[in-house]
Amino acid sequence: MLSRSIALLLPAWLLAAAPAGEGGFFVSPVQVILATRGMSKGSTGVVTLRNQTHETARFQLSVWAWAQANGGAPQLTPTQDVVFSPPLLILAPKEERKIRLAPQISCGPVESTYRLLIEELRPPRKEGDFPSPVQMLTTMSLPVFLPPPRPVVSGRIESLAMRSHQWTFQLKNTGNVHLQVSEFSIRGLGPSGGPVLQRNVPGGYVLAGTAGLFHVEFTREECASLRSLLVDLKPPVVAGSQAFDVPPNACQ
Repeated sequence: MLSRSIALLLPAWLLAAAPAGEGGFFVSPVQVILATRGMSKGSTGVVTLRNQTHETARFQLSVWAWAQANGGAPQLTPTQDVVFSPPLLILAPKEERKIRLAPQISCGPVESTYRLLIEELRPPRKEGDFPSPVQMLTTMSLPVFLPPPRPVVSGRIESLAMRSHQWTFQLKNTGNVHLQVSEFSIRGLGPSGGPVLQRNVPGGYVLAGTAGLFHVEFTREECASLRSLLVDLKPPVVAGSQAFDVPPNACQ
């Protein structure tokens, strides 16, 4: 049986880059910026892929245009905007290779976003070997950015609502480049202004012109004692704390 795990490098939708299992493979860097200031076209990007195992490893590479639906879900479509080399890799134990990417389009007024997919393939079989009944293969996805000549970083937290024992809110990207948030710090204040709730919510990427949806778990008792919520971004890529008043009957 063949089993495949996919790491998209987004918490929930983008996980942190990591080796594919104990002693597997890893890549560096975990994101690629193709544009260089003052150039109409971007510069070549380089990614290093290293095989950390004691076995020969094979990989297949592809690049996809990356968009986000409402709420932050990734949408990948075929593209010819970015060329890359090599498309196939065979790495000996402990070997590393460079992957080179170059844009085929000029920088536009809004950042162009892509994904480099690195798919682990079955290792080459040796004569007399028997295939493993279960083999875990990994696909790792790295963000690739082609920024505009004049980047504008802008966004706001909005649309606080309660749904099914969760507070939900959006991070709306109003700029022309992506926002990257490691986590949100959520503080709930009671009637006296003192803290009654503290949560850290995983963040992720929010592409230009989209809104990422995030949620905060709470108990009925915590909800009943809330009068306001303060939301902070880490790192503070846009304006500081956003405060929301909690309606009196919101938790009923």
